[in-house]
Amino acid sequence: MTLVAYTVDALGFAQGATLPQVLDAASRMRLGPCTHESAPYLRLHVREQPEGVDGPEDAKPEAPSGAWTVVTPDPGLGSSFPRGFYLRQLEGTLWLRGYRADDLHVWKPSDILVLRQLP
Repeated sequence: MTLVAYTVDALGFAQGATLPQVLDAASRMRLGPCTHESAPYLRLHVREQPEGVDGPEDAKPEAPSGAWTVVTPDPGLGSSFPRGFYLRQLEGTLWLRGYRADDLHVWKPSDILVLRQLP
């Protein structure tokens, strides 16, 4: 499996976009969601990542600074269950954390999304 990272802006959304919009644009680029299992493997593989500036307790309804969000299919378990994972580095420590977001959440143009190249 080949994974690639794009900002929301690079996917064609200078003003941000919802995940359905992102996935629609990504499919035209032969990209799709990653498997849920790919996030821990990516965290083990990526040892260098820009340092984030948000604290670990920051619970803003947006991706933390410097985070790479691994786009995964909706597990269909409701909005209280994590939708997927993000990777970040904070104070020299590498993180892999779950995130919750619905299809109405607007991702910022600068958010980095990890997608899978489709055959």
